[in-house]
Amino acid sequence: MAHSTVAAPQFTLAYESFEPAEEGLREALTSTGNGYFCTRGTAEWQDADDVHYPGTYAHGGYNRETTIMAAGRS
Repeated sequence: MAHSTVAAPQFTLAYESFEPAEEGLREALTSTGNGYFCTRGTAEWQDADDVHYPGTYAHGGYNRETTIMAAGRS
């Protein structure tokens, strides 16, 4: 039985300009994950701010810290 291989097509995803209003969408579209773990596609030099939201996320991981709102107020 002969085995055949199919070459994966090569492509480049490139943005031609910097559009601050579209950066959040671009970061979401260029995220990489497998359903359990995901890395948001931000530039490696970006810090979190009003435009960029870099991070690595794990499905099912939650912040269990509680916050008491208006403690002692009536």
